[in-house]
Amino acid sequence: MPRVPESEQPSTSSADEDREVAEPEAPEATKPGRKKRRKGKKQTPDSTPDSAARREVAARLASAARRSLLKRAGILVVIAVVLVGALLFVRARSRPKPPGEWDAGDVVDVEITLVASDAKNLACAASEAVAGRHCAFESTTKPWTAGASDDNTTLRPYTTTHRAAMLAAGLWSQPALEGKLPTGRFTVKCKYAIEGKLKNPSIRWAPAGPWLDQTNGWTSGVVSGCQLVTSAGG
Repeated sequence: MPRVPESEQPSTSSADEDREVAEPEAPEATKPGRKKRRKGKKQTPDSTPDSAARREVAARLASAARRSLLKRAGILVVIAVVLVGALLFVRARSRPKPPGEWDAGDVVDVEITLVASDAKNLACAASEAVAGRHCAFESTTKPWTAGASDDNTTLRPYTTTHRAAMLAAGLWSQPALEGKLPTGRFTVKCKYAIEGKLKNPSIRWAPAGPWLDQTNGWTSGVVSGCQLVTSAGG
């Protein structure tokens, strides 16, 4: 059998090389023995169930703290309002009332200006009585039928140092006015218990003086605790 030259014999190595070039390498994902990696969402510490529960608890605690703070603030506001109201009430009660605001039942401090002869000179006339006290005259021409000599029940007109007009009984029965009085004008401080108003009285400042008809009501009451304050002359 004739021998084939080596140059004409098929080369197995080149054929194998051609196959390797023609056949591309399989992707890594399809290679046997390897699993395809799945892309999943990465969990953070805040996205865990325990973190959500902690946030909910924290939110509830914060809400409870806010409610408690608001409740305490409301209580403090109420207390402040009550204290301010009480302070204003005390101040209003301690503030002396001006004559125009005197009402029955009030007890006010007054300073009355007088001369010694006022005990006999001052008189009023009215047909009505207030709390059992009345003027010395029922009318300008008729004395009161009974009790006109009792100083504790007989009303007389007076003027305060602030020029407030008033009717009062009991002044000349005060211990401070017993005995010798100043010859000039003097003043006394008294507690004046207001019992009401006498409607439209007539006022006389001296026995020989005219009766002065009043068109308004005069505060009526009784004085007590009088003290001599000032005197001039004598």
